[in-house]
Amino acid sequence: MRLQLEPLALTLAAPHLKPAQFERLDAFVAQHEAARLASDPTGVRQADTGFLFELYRSSGSALLLSFIESLWLRRRPMFWEARWALLGSSLGRAPHRHKEIMDALRQGRPDLARDFLVEEIRSAGEFLLEAMRFREATD
Repeated sequence: MRLQLEPLALTLAAPHLKPAQFERLDAFVAQHEAARLASDPTGVRQADTGFLFELYRSSGSALLLSFIESLWLRRRPMFWEARWALLGSSLGRAPHRHKEIMDALRQGRPDLARDFLVEEIRSAGEFLLEAMRFREATD
């Protein structure tokens, strides 16, 4: 569901982004990188959530935003623990694609920004599925 709803929100938001929003998004990108380098999972969570919801709010769709928020609430406990593991794993060389998303949006390429978001969601999901299979195999 995330692979459908979140890229849709980004696509709807792209034409409505203003310079002030780009500044806030850039600040979240910088905050995320600083938190990752400092091994601060709380800071990573806050920056990741801030970045994505800054984008999603710009979609102008309260219903879409509500669906996304609901998905995030349901996945939060398991996802964030696994996400932090992803950052330290060999798969975590590109743990997020926020900078690339920003570059694409600045270039007027919402399609490319959407692709980067899809890649980010997919890589985290694949990691979760692999981690879950690993746990089942060792039980």
